[in-house]
Amino acid sequence: MKKISILLVFVFLCGFVFSQQEKRIALIIGNAAYQNGGTLKNPVNDVNLMATTLQSLGFEVTKLTNANLKQMQQAAITFTNKIPNYDVALFYYAGHGVQVNGVNYLVPVDAVMNDALSTKYEAFDISDINYAFAQNSGKMNIMILDACRDNPFRSWQRGSDRGFKAVGNQAAGTIIAFATREGETASDGTGSNGLYTQELVKQMKIEQDINSVFKNTRVAVLAASNNKQCPQEWDMTTGSFYFKKGSNPDNNNQSTGSGTLKLITDYTGNVKITSATGSHLETKTVSAGSTYDFYNLPAGVVIINIYSGSTVVWTQKVMITAGQTTTIHAQKDEPTNTTLTISSSPSGASVYIDDVYYGTTPYTVTLNFQTYNIKLDAGADYEIYKQNVNITKSTTSLNYTLTKRETPPPDIPIPETVFIKGGNFQMGSNDG
Repeated sequence: MKKISILLVFVFLCGFVFSQQEKRIALIIGNAAYQNGGTLKNPVNDVNLMATTLQSLGFEVTKLTNANLKQMQQAAITFTNKIPNYDVALFYYAGHGVQVNGVNYLVPVDAVMNDALSTKYEAFDISDINYAFAQNSGKMNIMILDACRDNPFRSWQRGSDRGFKAVGNQAAGTIIAFATREGETASDGTGSNGLYTQELVKQMKIEQDINSVFKNTRVAVLAASNNKQCPQEWDMTTGSFYFKKGSNPDNNNQSTGSGTLKLITDYTGNVKITSATGSHLETKTVSAGSTYDFYNLPAGVVIINIYSGSTVVWTQKVMITAGQTTTIHAQKDEPTNTTLTISSSPSGASVYIDDVYYGTTPYTVTLNFQTYNIKLDAGADYEIYKQNVNITKSTTSLNYTLTKRETPPPDIPIPETVFIKGGNFQMGSNDG
C-alpha cells in the first residue's frame, strides 16, 4: 500500500530564544504493520531517523513502533506528566491517521474500525496532548504528525474526511506545517524515508531558526518532487527556536568560514545582503521567477532585503553554514481574491451576484476565490442571463452577450359582433 502522508506541526513559542541549557523531551511513535489496514512502507524508518536526529539535538527520546491503542495511551500519559519538568517537549507520529467529525485521530496497529463511530473508541485522539501543550505555556511544545491522508479502512466511507484538518483556535506563537497542500499527496521518496521527513531532519541539524527550517524544507521538497509537492505552513510564532543546540541569532556571526546562499525569488528588484551587525555584503538586481547564487558569504546570520525602488518588499534573516549551500525562496503571499470587471452587451444591465444587486454593467468588483451565481437583467427586451462562475486568481473579467427576446406575434383582430334579438323556441324533436 502506498503511503500517502500529511504532516502537521504545532509549535507553541513563548517569545524568546532557548539556550543550550534547556531540557528537551520527545515521544515518537511509528505505526506500519496494521492488522486490519495493510502495511505502510516508511513509518518505522521515519521514526528511527527522527529518533536519532532528536537524540543528537539533545532530546531525551522515548520511541514506540507498531504500537497498539493501550501502549499509545500509556506512553502519552507518561509523556504529558513529564512535560512540566522540561523546557522543550516534542511529539512525533508516523502512520495512519483519520479525521472524523472535525477530530484528528492517530490509528493504532490493532484498530478495528468498521464505521466512523468506532474511531472514537479504536483510535488515539490527539486532543489530550494538545491540551497538555496548551497548559505548558511559556515553554516550547512541538507536535509533528506524519500520517496517511486516505481512509485505510474501506469497509466504511461516511463520516471520515480526507486528510487531517488544522486544529482551530491556535494560540499566538504557533506554527502549523503540512507536508503538502491539503487534498494533495505526499511522496514516499525514492529511499527508505518519506520525502518530507527526510528533508526535515536535514534542516533540523542546521543552525537556523525554526521558521527557516520549514521554509528550507519546502524548497528542498519542491526541488526533489519537481514542484509536485509543496509543504505549507501557517505561522503565528512570536519568538525564535533553534533545534541545533547552542544557536543564537545575535552572535552566530562569530563562526568561521563561508558558505553559499541560493535565492529563489518571486520578486523583481534589488537584493541587498548585510551581516547581523549591518555590514554590507552583497547587492544584486534580480527578476521574478529566477534563481541566484551568492558565494563566499561569511558563516553566521545574514539579513536579506529585496527592494522595489526604495521600498523593502521582502526581508528575512538566514543562517549561512560554512561549506554548505543554504536555499531560500522569497515567496509572495498567495492572494485570496481578485478584482474583475463584469461587462455585457448591451451595456447597462443590472448585475446580481448571489441574488444581491451590485450595479449596472460595466461593473468592477472584488471577489474571493469561490463559486458565485452571476445574473444579468437588461430589461424586458432581453432574456435574463444566469451562470455559476468559479472565481480564481486568473479571473480578471467576465463578458456576456444577452439574448434579445423573440418578436411577439401580431395582434389577432377581433371579429365584428351581430346583435340577435331575444325570442323563444321549442326544444326537442318536432316528430315526437
